[in-house]
Amino acid sequence: MGKWRNQLFKSKGKTILIITIDIILVVLIFVILYFYLNEKQKKSEELEAIAANARIERRNAENAELEAKNAEQAYKDEILSRIPGIVCWGDDLTAGSEAVKTPYPAVVDELMQENNYFIPIVNMGVDGESSKTILARTGALKIVLGKTVDIPENKSPVKIRILASDGSEISPLLGGTRGFEELSLNNVEGELTLVLNDNLNDEYAYYFKRKESGSPFRAEAGSRIMNSGSYLYNDYTPIISIGSNGGWNDDVQELIKQQQMILDTCVKNKDNFLILGLIEGSEETMTEHEAALSEKWGNHYINLREYLSDINTLQKFGITPSETDMQEIEQGIIPECMFIDAKNLNEIANKAIGDLIYNKLIEYKYIEK
Repeated sequence: MGKWRNQLFKSKGKTILIITIDIILVVLIFVILYFYLNEKQKKSEELEAIAANARIERRNAENAELEAKNAEQAYKDEILSRIPGIVCWGDDLTAGSEAVKTPYPAVVDELMQENNYFIPIVNMGVDGESSKTILARTGALKIVLGKTVDIPENKSPVKIRILASDGSEISPLLGGTRGFEELSLNNVEGELTLVLNDNLNDEYAYYFKRKESGSPFRAEAGSRIMNSGSYLYNDYTPIISIGSNGGWNDDVQELIKQQQMILDTCVKNKDNFLILGLIEGSEETMTEHEAALSEKWGNHYINLREYLSDINTLQKFGITPSETDMQEIEQGIIPECMFIDAKNLNEIANKAIGDLIYNKLIEYKYIEK
């Protein structure tokens, strides 16, 4: 009996021991699990905090970038409200040609963009135009009907005669349409077209065609034709190059008067402008002409003949003058190496002019970054 009891106690002891061990193991597992889950929760919270901070930083960066962009745009808008753009009024030199892909306005534009000036520049040069025709495109002279015409209700083109408001003959559209992108007659929108060899008596003729059908009307002689060039650029800073194709009777005072008429169309920045001189003649033949322009316009006047016949200008732009070039330079004549033909300047000359104008715009504070 005693032996059996001893064995029973031993058996119960083992069971208790096993149970105790199991309990300890369970507790240990729970403790480990608790710490594991707790650590996992901490890491999860840390990761979430890192992610949240990253989101905040990213959002702050985006907001800062947006604020910077808005501030930059506001600054640009403020500058553009004062300096909406630069407009280059002119003829062949300003317009460029098939042989000259980068006339001086394009050179100025490239330099401005390269140096983070965002002010737009508009080329309003038209090949072959007289100074009077350029004045008409700018609105300095009004374009008017030379005779009364009846405009039908439909969009049939009607032949018209046009004059400048001072009675001068003008001939727009012969070299290009700049300044005539939009047009109206008696507040009716339309388009002006040029027909060459219209009949045996006319070398060319003009036709007005309304954009939309509407009520017919009579336009009396003297009625103004409003072209877009006469009102789109009144707030722009002008660069004026006129006179190469006549229209001023070879009278420098008449040329100065016409230049002033263009300046009188300006509404903003009336004191900000550049006047480009002619590229013809020699120092001897152009002395009085250039002296009159210099006296009138002061630092606003750029003597292109003098600048382009300066050996320093040629050297700056990598030109080695020939013997013939040097003979012309000595006379103050723009040398042959600057021309593509008898009348038109080449790419290098246009680059030189563009560079000079760009630096003048900065020097005179006509442009801002």
